[in-house]
Amino acid sequence: MIRSRSGTLAISNFARGVAGAAAAAATRHVTPVPVQAPPNAVKSTETGLAIANPLWIVPLGRTNYDACHALQRRVFEAKARPIKAARLSQRKRFEGDHLPDVIFVTEHAHSVYTMGRRDTSEGFKDDSLRDAMQAASRDGLTAKHAEEALELLAKPASGKCVRQIQRGGALTWHGPGQAVVYPIVEFRYYWEKHPVAKRGASPLHWITEQLEQAMILTLHDFGLQGHTSKVGVWVPVDGAPNGEAKIGFVGLHAGENVTMHGCSLNVQCDLDGFEPIEMCELPELVPTSVQAEVSKHDNEGAHTKCIGFTEDRVAKVGAMIADHLAQLLVPRSLGATTVRQFQSPKEGLEAVLDTFKI
Repeated sequence: MIRSRSGTLAISNFARGVAGAAAAAATRHVTPVPVQAPPNAVKSTETGLAIANPLWIVPLGRTNYDACHALQRRVFEAKARPIKAARLSQRKRFEGDHLPDVIFVTEHAHSVYTMGRRDTSEGFKDDSLRDAMQAASRDGLTAKHAEEALELLAKPASGKCVRQIQRGGALTWHGPGQAVVYPIVEFRYYWEKHPVAKRGASPLHWITEQLEQAMILTLHDFGLQGHTSKVGVWVPVDGAPNGEAKIGFVGLHAGENVTMHGCSLNVQCDLDGFEPIEMCELPELVPTSVQAEVSKHDNEGAHTKCIGFTEDRVAKVGAMIADHLAQLLVPRSLGATTVRQFQSPKEGLEAVLDTFKI
């Protein structure tokens, strides 16, 4: 097993990498000023899609998995509902049907194992985890105010958290030190705005690839060369099977051309979290992290200071992934789209709860 230095972080290259890469991302990404759409902007296209939805990037900080899942589930249902109504009634979409696309950025505060729609529970190496499996619920978040929602999102988990969810894919782990990005976006709209030669035939495959590319671009900000192999993102690692280790994961659920779930990137996590499972139905798969790979290139030796896990650092990497994803989704030709980056979980949750009526 290839491991990072558990619980420690080389502050020299890695910390400077986070600060420098985050600063570069902030320089690249300027929140667009809302553009006045032309008078006919709300008219449907041939596929029934109309004006661009606003795109929101909402930081959540460290979260309880169940509450975070319930939040994204409720946003997903609220967003998909008017789209389904228009489809079933065979009518054009109304202007009020266009709720914002939302990209949640988080780090789960406790270890959680998730399994997708298919039963891949034979991948558990620990029977107690298999026995603890429960279906994820939409009822873990009943807050009507941002303060209430923040309390529920921050509530400590009780017992082992092992959940079956609706995404594709097999077993994986989430926990402290891993940046997680959950896009609840009307992906077909963005797919249609890209050149036919570049977008491919499948909108769902396309959005999966955009998540992978967002993580690859983030790794590039740290001087790491990520690549896709099967599903997910990998980096070259000497001694690992096939000379590569997995660093980024993707699993999506889609309905009415809206996604939920998303991607995760190992930033500075204890890789022992992956030990009890066979990841992604690949018995020889080896995980790694940004911390582990950047540390290999840290040549300052005795001048390297080690520090523990830092929530803010993981949050910054998550924001970088979300920023790259927004730029990949929104081509320059899509001038009417407003990308808004909320600066705090409270500000973002207030907007989400008010707009989606959840």
